[in-house]
Amino acid sequence: MIKDTKRQEIAEWVLQADDDVLLLLDQLRKSETSDWWDGLSESQQKRIQKGYKSIIEGKSMSHEEVAKKHGL
Repeated sequence: MIKDTKRQEIAEWVLQADDDVLLLLDQLRKSETSDWWDGLSESQQKRIQKGYKSIIEGKSMSHEEVAKKHGL
């Protein structure tokens, strides 16, 4: 738990911060409240879902299998 003195120090720092720092803090705040999935395009979501379905159906290869197949 952050002590009240540390909370006060941070609050004072934010009040004195320049625009660049405030924009970064705002991005951080928004990233904590949003799901990264929502930031993906529909095409990206579909490709991920297709890959996940392939894994569930056993249609995938492990890293070791791929490395062996390609002589790595």
